[in-house]
Amino acid sequence: MDEAVSCKDEAILDDSVLCEDEAVLDDSVLCEDGAVLDDVILCEDDAVLDDAVLCEDGAVLDDSVLCEDEAVLDDSVLCEDEAVLDDAILCEDEAVLDDAILCEDEAVLDDAILCEDDAVLDDSVLCEDEAVLDDSVLCEDEAVLDDAVLCEDEAVLDDAILCEDEAVLSEDDKVPPVHDTKFNTELLLLLLLLLLLPVPASPLTDLLFHARKLCGTNYPTSICFIVVNEFCERFSYYGMKAVLTLYFLTYLKWDQDLSTAVYHAFSSLCYFTPILGAIIADSWLGKFKTIIYLSIVYVVGHVVKSVGAIPTVGSSSVHIALSMVGLILIAFGTGGIKPCVAAFGGDQFGEDNVRERQKFFSIFYMSINAGSLLSTVITPILRSDVQCFGGDCYALAFGVPAALMIVALVVFIAGSGMYKRTPPQGNILLEVCNCIGNRLIQEIRMVLRVLVLYIPLPMFWALFDQQGSRWTLQATRMNLAFMLNALMILLFVPIFDLIIYPLVGLCRIKVTPLRKMAAGMIFAALAFIAATMVEVNVVKTVVDPAPAGNSLLQVFNLAGGDVSVKFQSSNPFPEPIQYLQDPPQYELLPLGASNNTLKIEVTFNGKTSECHRKFFQQKAYSLILFSRSDGINCTLVEDFIHKSKDGKPYLRFLNTQPEAINLTVGDEHFHLLPHDMSPNKTVNQNNYPDVSCTSPSKKCSNLDLGLLDFGALYTVILIEESGKIVPHKMEDVKANNVHIAWQIPQYVLITAGEVMFSITGLEFSYSQAPANMKSVLQAGWLLTVAFGNVIVLIVAEGAGLEQWKEFILFAGLLIGVCIIFSIMAYFYTYVDQDQLDKMHMEDSVREEEDPDDGKQKTNDLQTNKMEKMTKL
Repeated sequence: MDEAVSCKDEAILDDSVLCEDEAVLDDSVLCEDGAVLDDVILCEDDAVLDDAVLCEDGAVLDDSVLCEDEAVLDDSVLCEDEAVLDDAILCEDEAVLDDAILCEDEAVLDDAILCEDDAVLDDSVLCEDEAVLDDSVLCEDEAVLDDAVLCEDEAVLDDAILCEDEAVLSEDDKVPPVHDTKFNTELLLLLLLLLLLPVPASPLTDLLFHARKLCGTNYPTSICFIVVNEFCERFSYYGMKAVLTLYFLTYLKWDQDLSTAVYHAFSSLCYFTPILGAIIADSWLGKFKTIIYLSIVYVVGHVVKSVGAIPTVGSSSVHIALSMVGLILIAFGTGGIKPCVAAFGGDQFGEDNVRERQKFFSIFYMSINAGSLLSTVITPILRSDVQCFGGDCYALAFGVPAALMIVALVVFIAGSGMYKRTPPQGNILLEVCNCIGNRLIQEIRMVLRVLVLYIPLPMFWALFDQQGSRWTLQATRMNLAFMLNALMILLFVPIFDLIIYPLVGLCRIKVTPLRKMAAGMIFAALAFIAATMVEVNVVKTVVDPAPAGNSLLQVFNLAGGDVSVKFQSSNPFPEPIQYLQDPPQYELLPLGASNNTLKIEVTFNGKTSECHRKFFQQKAYSLILFSRSDGINCTLVEDFIHKSKDGKPYLRFLNTQPEAINLTVGDEHFHLLPHDMSPNKTVNQNNYPDVSCTSPSKKCSNLDLGLLDFGALYTVILIEESGKIVPHKMEDVKANNVHIAWQIPQYVLITAGEVMFSITGLEFSYSQAPANMKSVLQAGWLLTVAFGNVIVLIVAEGAGLEQWKEFILFAGLLIGVCIIFSIMAYFYTYVDQDQLDKMHMEDSVREEEDPDDGKQKTNDLQTNKMEKMTKL
C-alpha cells in the first residue's frame, strides 16, 4: 500500500503511519511496542517529528520542545504558561500551526482543518477523532487509498472527499470545514445542490450512484422515474392519436382522403424527427437536457392542440391553424425524445449490469404498451360520453393527454438527482469530417456496421403496423372487434423473459440478440399466413361490386303471391320468387354497356306485366314489386352494399303505408315517408325486441326487430297485417359469420414476433453503440419503422391485389428478408465495449505522452488504475 504501514486496522497512505490516534509523518514507523525506525523515537504516547527525541522527562533535542502532551513543530516552543516563539500561537489547548489561527469556533485558514480539538496539518482532513495526513481522508475506520475516500462501504475514487453523509466533491470543490461537527445547514444546502447538478459519467459516479438500488436489487432507483415518464408520455401520444382521425372528420369537416393523408403525414414526421433529437442529445445538450427541453415543446404542442379544439376560439381557419401547429410541435417533441429516453435509461446501468439492462428494456416496452392500452380506451370515452360546447368534447379528449405529458415531465425532473448523465461529446459530424483519433474511426465503423444491418428491418414493421389498418378492417368484417396486441404484450414480455428464453438456454441453444430478431421475423410472417386463412373465410360474407358492364340485383316480392321475373337478354332468376322472400344473394345482371334500359317481364297469377328500368354498371339495386289492380308495379332502388368500417350493422326501412311513420332504434331516429325507402343508418349491434314506432293512425306500436348483427345490411319492410304494422326483416348483406377468436392466432404470433424483435432491437441498438452515439443509433432504429410504413403505402397502392393475396405477398417478402438478415447477422461481430474503452485510454495516454520519465510513469499508473476500476 504505497510504502505505508498500518496497525490495528488503521489505513495510512503516502509514507505515513497512524496507530492508536498517534500521527507519525515522513518515513517513520510506529508500532505498539515503541519500536522507532528512520531516525525517529517515540515514547509513551508522545509524538516526535523531524529528527527530534522525546522521553518521559521532557527532554527535547534538535530544536523542538514538548511540554505536557503538547506537540510543537518546526522551531516553535509551547508550554503551559503560553510562552510562544517564532510565529506560533497557543491559546488554552488550541493548536495553531504555520501562521494559521484557530480559536473556539473560529474558522481555520491556510489549508488547515480542525475537528473536535484535533489538530490537522497541511491539506489534511480529520473526522471523528481520526487523524489523516497528506490529502487523504479516513472516516469511520474505513480504508482510504491513494488520495481517495471510502466511507460506509462505498468506494469513492479520484481525489474526492466523503464524510459521514456520503457527500462527494471534486478536489477543487471541497466543502469548507467547520469547527463544530454537529449538523450544518450550509453543508446540507451544498450537498442538495450537488445532487441537482449534472454529474459526468465516470467510475466514481458509476459506483456512487449505483449504490441507490431499488428494493435490494441491482436496478438503480432512477429507472422508476424513467419508466413512469415513458408510460405517461405514451398515454399522451396514443390517447391523442386515438381520436385524431375523428377530429379531422367531424370537427374540422375534412373528407376521408384528406384526413387519412394528414394522419399518416403526422405519423411519419413523428418517426423521422428522432434523428434530429439524437444529434442534439449526443452532440450538444446531452440526453437529460434534450428530454427536458423537447418535452416542454411537446407540452406546448398538446396545449395548442387542445385550445384549437375549443369551438369558441376563433373561426374554423383558426382551429385548423392551431391544430396543425400543435401537431408539428408534438411531432418534434415526441420524435425528439424517442431515441433519448430509451438510451438514457440504458445509461443508468453499468457494464456489470448487462442482464439487468436487458430486463429494463423489457419493462420499458411494457410501459409503452400499458400507456397505449389505457389511453386508446379512455380518450374515446372522454370524447363521446362527455358533452361540452354542445357536442363531442374534443377539447377534453386532447386536454387529458396534455395533462399526462405535464405529469411525465414533472416525474422526469423529480428524479434528476438520481440520474447518471453522460455528457455530450461535441458535434459528431464535425469529428467525422476531421477524423481525428483511432477511437472515432472505430466508433464510426461500429455505427455503420449496425446501420447496414438495419437495412432489411423495415419489412418487419411493414407487416407489424398493419395491425392498425388491414387487420382492423378485417376485424370489422367479423362478428366482434377489440384490441389484442397491447394486452398480449403485457403478458408475453414476462413469459419470454422468465420462461421461454431460459428454457431455450437449457437446450444449449445460444440465444443472441440477432437470432432473437430473426426468429421474430419468422413469427411475423407466420402471423400473416394465419391472417390470410382468416381473410379467405371473412370475404365470403362480403358482396363484391359488379364488374364493368354488369349490375347487381335482388328482388323484394310484395305482390302477395309468387312471381316470376325475366329479362330480355338474360334470366338471373330462373325460379319463382315467393312472397316476402328474403333474397339469398345479389344476382349478376349483364348490361352490355356502361348503362342500359332493360325490359322486365313479371308474371303474377298467370298475368305478365312489363316495366322498363335504367341500370348503370357496377351498381347494386333492389327491385320492389307491388301488386295493383292493373298488374305489377316495379320500383327500382339503388343499394349500398359495403360493410361499415366499425363493424356496426346498417339499417333501412321500406314504408308500404300511405302515412308517415317515425321509428327510434337505439340512438338513431328514422322518419319514413309514405311508400318510401329510408336511407341507410348504422346502429349498434344488439337485440332490438321493443323498437318505438308512432304513426297518425296509431296502427304502429312497438316493433320487434330481433338481432341486428355485426357487419350486416338490413332492409325492414313495414306491412299492415290484421290492423297492425308488422316488420319483415331482409338481410341484404350477410352478417359477419367468422368469430373474432379466429384472429387470436395471428395476434399471438405477431406479438411473439414483436417481443423477440422490437424489445431485443431496442437493447441491441443501445449495447452496440459507442457512448457518444447511443441516441443516434436509437434514432436509426426508429427510422426503420418510418420506412416500413412507406413500404406498406407502396405495396397497398401499387399492387392492387385482393387482401388475402396481399397478405401472402407480405409474408413471402418478410421470409426472404429474414434469410438475408440471417446471413448478415452470421458475419456480424458483436462490439466489445471494454476493448473499445481500453483502446480509448491507450490513445489518451499516447496523446498526453511526456518525455519526462517521471511524468510518463505517473500517467501509466493512472491508466492502470482506471482500467481496473472500469472493470470493477
